[in-house]
Amino acid sequence: KILNDFSHHIVLAAYQDMENKMNEFYNACLAFDAVQDQTNLDKARNGWKNVRAVWEQSEAFLFGPVSTENIDPSIDTWPVDYNSLDSLLQTSNSFTQSYMNSLGDELKGFHPSEFILWGVNGTKVPTDFTMREREYLIALCSDLQIRATQLRTSWDPAVADNYLFQVVNAGQIASVYP
Repeated sequence: KILNDFSHHIVLAAYQDMENKMNEFYNACLAFDAVQDQTNLDKARNGWKNVRAVWEQSEAFLFGPVSTENIDPSIDTWPVDYNSLDSLLQTSNSFTQSYMNSLGDELKGFHPSEFILWGVNGTKVPTDFTMREREYLIALCSDLQIRATQLRTSWDPAVADNYLFQVVNAGQIASVYP
């Protein structure tokens, strides 16, 4: 019962919440890209804070796919390499998913998107954003969205070979935790 409740009501619920909040953050960033005003920037920043809060709570259980699939480092590596980030923004590379996959972990995830949204001193205003920064922010959000969905589906009991089964059935032969 403990393993079942933990898996369903804590882990899966947290990753479902994270996926939902990540979608809200992504949509808020798209809205800011379309109309660069303070209202849309505030919504994007709030979206970041909301999804980040869920992620911080989920760090209480950094095992399973979040670890084995290297999701944690790809979304939460610190510190941000500001020199590499600045160099990246100076290129003309298209921020496709394949390009994002090729980047080092320090150039993906929550921390680079935080830097883009707030800037060095947290005083960034809508007119400070370049088109290139907005493109990168959308790509970061898209990549985070993929990782959030990956986490949710990895624990989803409706998906074959889910990790929830492994935890709920710990102590049994078919589990990775015999």
